[in-house]
Amino acid sequence: MPRTTLKVGPMDLDMGGSPGNHLWIAKDATLQKGGYEKLPEFNTVATQSVTSGHIPLGVYAWRGSYTGRMYLATNTKIFEVTDSAFTEVTGTTPNNATYGATFAGYGEWCFMANGIDEIQTLKVPSATGSTNNFEDMVYTTGGAKIAPKYICAHKNHIIAANITFLESYGTIATHTTAVGGGFTNQPLGDSIQVLSSNNVVGEDKSPPTRSVTVWGTYTGGGDTLTAEVIAIDGTTAVTSSRTNWQKILGANSDWDPFGTITVRKTTGAATITTFTTAAGSGISAVAAADQAGGDRVLDIVPSLSSTKQIGILGTTPGGAINWDSQALNGTATVQSNSEFRAMSNILIGDLESTITVTVSSHQYPSGYTDPYLVWWSGTDDPEGYGTEVLAPQIAGSSNQPMLDGYGEITGVVDGGDCFFLFKQGCVFRFDGPPFQPTMIEASKGMATKNIPYRQGSRIYFWSDSGLHYIDISSNQVVNVMKGSAQRAVIDNTVDSSGDGREGLMPASNVSSVLTGSAKCSGKVVSISGDPYNSAIWVMYLNSTGTSADHHGLIYHEDQDMFTVFNGPSGSNALGTKLVSFKLDTGSDIGGIGANIKCFYVSAAGTITYSKLSRHGFSSSITRDMHLRWPFWSGDADSPKSRIVRVRPLFDNSANWVTGNTITSRIEVLSISGTGKNWPLQSNYSIGSTTNALDGWVTVNGCPYADAHSIGVSILGTKAINRPGPYIINFVGIEVEYALGPSKAI
Repeated sequence: MPRTTLKVGPMDLDMGGSPGNHLWIAKDATLQKGGYEKLPEFNTVATQSVTSGHIPLGVYAWRGSYTGRMYLATNTKIFEVTDSAFTEVTGTTPNNATYGATFAGYGEWCFMANGIDEIQTLKVPSATGSTNNFEDMVYTTGGAKIAPKYICAHKNHIIAANITFLESYGTIATHTTAVGGGFTNQPLGDSIQVLSSNNVVGEDKSPPTRSVTVWGTYTGGGDTLTAEVIAIDGTTAVTSSRTNWQKILGANSDWDPFGTITVRKTTGAATITTFTTAAGSGISAVAAADQAGGDRVLDIVPSLSSTKQIGILGTTPGGAINWDSQALNGTATVQSNSEFRAMSNILIGDLESTITVTVSSHQYPSGYTDPYLVWWSGTDDPEGYGTEVLAPQIAGSSNQPMLDGYGEITGVVDGGDCFFLFKQGCVFRFDGPPFQPTMIEASKGMATKNIPYRQGSRIYFWSDSGLHYIDISSNQVVNVMKGSAQRAVIDNTVDSSGDGREGLMPASNVSSVLTGSAKCSGKVVSISGDPYNSAIWVMYLNSTGTSADHHGLIYHEDQDMFTVFNGPSGSNALGTKLVSFKLDTGSDIGGIGANIKCFYVSAAGTITYSKLSRHGFSSSITRDMHLRWPFWSGDADSPKSRIVRVRPLFDNSANWVTGNTITSRIEVLSISGTGKNWPLQSNYSIGSTTNALDGWVTVNGCPYADAHSIGVSILGTKAINRPGPYIINFVGIEVEYALGPSKAI
């Protein structure tokens, strides 16, 4: 019978399952000098218990002029982590749970942002384990006090994006009132009455009709401002139709009265206020130059402590009439409930007669969130965010709203001579200073809570269509999950049998498989890598489900392939984050040794820090190294064939100690015909005098078919007598096959 050898090698992105002598799938393995070898496992080296419910939300590997270190952000804590200990370096308790946490390193400083609190800063000490803590950023005086969701360091700036303002910044207009009207005898749930001291017909008595407009709040309406127009009848009291007025904030008339107009409570007839001109009482008119509201909420600040009610008359951002009111809170700044394009009058009737209020509009009000804004700090001033007009002392700082219709900003990352900004539906590159954006990708972006990562000349990010990288020099965006890389991921996710039959029917859409599979669920992806090894970087599919939801993917740049691992150590890992840091000396697995670090938390709330172990394999390993080839007989006269036997090939059997065994599983899938697959298993040893086999595995019952898929799974079961977590180099398979009947002439 004819035989052929199918050798291992880098996967061909374009060939896929087409005819030819090439590898189709490689999983849980890495290509070395002579062939493929299995990846090592995780080994826990340190644990830290925290309150139940804490999960890792951000990880950062920092290296400055001193010893490198790692920082871990959880819901409300920040830890400095070494291989042997966790040291809490939390200052002011941060709220990281809402948006997660991102880090940036700037000189000897480390920064963390979470979109809610002030940026956290730490002057990195010269030794790890210091008791120095992160603390609230001391923002440069006169600048903006911001809480960005995303930050990165770029050149001599800190780039901040998707920003919430902790204090108002950029005054547009301001108006300070006269002292308040000091209205007494507020109705507090009663109706009101209006009358005049003049009873002359045609003056303050009908005809003609004269009207008084009253503004105020009503019982149960909170800050809602309402108004009622009441026709006056001289000295005869006219009662309002509203029966539950709470506070009267102002009143005026549509004519200049001839007498004194009185507004009073109905019950007991106690006077609330009086006035003698059309301007009324309790109304402070805003000069035209001070009316701009900026389509924002307005800040209201009393000159002394007060809890009275203030009213605002103006227009909405759409230009319609807008009424609003707000209760004061001591001397603190309070804000209007609605946005104003313009403010025309401030109602101060309820305010004490010894107090004024200042009402201001700002470009960025306190508490305002702009998900489309990117702002870079001053030059060599990471704590300074300002503008030339409002903060000229903060040189080099500026901002730009990204109002392009592609959704909110979802991340920023340094690119060396530039930085990249991700939105939900596109990607921008910023060059400068002065920084100017160029859209380099308009068909895909990055979802929220994902982390872009720079590895050498590439920027990696995760979109709805899978893993991509940006080539910094060309701005080209490449989807690395196409072709065989995509199949390698899918073939792991569709494996649910647990018996090694991976990769039987690859799906066509990787994103739907990833989000729907129990093996790789969730779209939140932590990406990291090793700055000292451009051949590899790491990502982890992260969700908050059970342990079955957490499996990692390692992408190899030099081979354009993925490998997959359980993680970590089969534990029930939630909220897992990866970071790569410090390539261990002597690592002989292409940089995949102990440089992969992992943080996860158990259901009990114990945060664990793990790294890849350096030991050999054990019987507890649950995942096989798996490779697969497409197979065609290549005979024009006999296009159909069947697989008879398959034999794994290794480069040097002498490297195995006597008595050690490996488990080899051969799988054959008929591409046409019955569509059945035949998983077979044979245990054999290399270099052992007992239970020795020639390595051939017979495939019984394989039908004649147009094509076949041949898979090999290999699992080492004992320690290996060579450095590192190796199995001996696997270099390919030898296939014995039989041809079907020749074509009819």
